[in-house]
Amino acid sequence: MNKVQVSDSAKTRILKTASDLFYRQGYRSTGTNEIIKKAGVAKASFFYHFPTKEALALAYLKDLHTREAGDLLAFVNKWKKPYDRFLAVIKWIEPWIKSNELRGCGFLNMVSEVPDKGSVLRKMAKNHYEVLGGLIAQLTQELIDSDPKRYRHLDVSGVTNSYLVIVVGAIAFSETSQDARPSRRAVEAIKALINP
Repeated sequence: MNKVQVSDSAKTRILKTASDLFYRQGYRSTGTNEIIKKAGVAKASFFYHFPTKEALALAYLKDLHTREAGDLLAFVNKWKKPYDRFLAVIKWIEPWIKSNELRGCGFLNMVSEVPDKGSVLRKMAKNHYEVLGGLIAQLTQELIDSDPKRYRHLDVSGVTNSYLVIVVGAIAFSETSQDARPSRRAVEAIKALINP
């Protein structure tokens, strides 16, 4: 095995270990020494790949964004009709939140622990939700275009903003209550957004 393969393996182990710990027990509660020990890497290797804990957390959020955005898009693309595609985002929330054992959103969890408004971690979380908003806006426009007479009353920006509020609320309430029912109720709230 060459040096690059060993190095990449260590980097992958560090990121995987940190991702699990940051998500399960929180960013502030997770120390670099714990990550180093559980990942089974040398301290020098850790700091070679991630000079700071914040750099590691940013890598975690970037990886999380890539995976979640990809999974959501794949779920949306299973549907062909614009109405079904529009509802797919909120319908994805329940199985996703159950698969995460009702721990909620890694981005929202991270933001709650990082008070610095200029933090790159907060900026990454904001970007994550901006990308989600872009998808919702696209799906809303597809819906309007599919039946302009029926959906002429919809404002893409207004629907997108309300949809995002409902999504975030469903995630937060599901985590707080440790129950997936809020995400189910959110489906009806999204339907109400488009009915005159």
